[in-house]
Amino acid sequence: MFPSARVSFSCRTQMTLVTNPKVLDEVVFPNFEAGARKAGKDPSKMERAIMMNFAYDPSKSTEKGHTIGHQAEFEARSTVVHEPEDFITYIDELVDLGFNHIVLNDLSPSNGPALEALKVATAHYKK
Repeated sequence: MFPSARVSFSCRTQMTLVTNPKVLDEVVFPNFEAGARKAGKDPSKMERAIMMNFAYDPSKSTEKGHTIGHQAEFEARSTVVHEPEDFITYIDELVDLGFNHIVLNDLSPSNGPALEALKVATAHYKK
């Protein structure tokens, strides 16, 4: 599957919303690691999960944030993906940030095309 990452379509009930990678490096992950050690756990063996909200738009008729629902809220928490390669780019960026469990949340009006694009992207990681 993905290099040292797992992708799923399920979601946990607790989450922290962070839109700034610097906050991940300087606040979230250090606190996560300190809390794990305090609980007697090895943080390197624990999941670092993130949910990627996206809308798939192969027609390129929308730009980031200009799609479904409340524009400002969608823009702050989501991305518009136009091609299967966009998934690869975003997933690679999340893995580089330190995540090892990536949940993809499809907000597209029609899920069929998004699933087909994900199949293409997934094939990239099976090489």
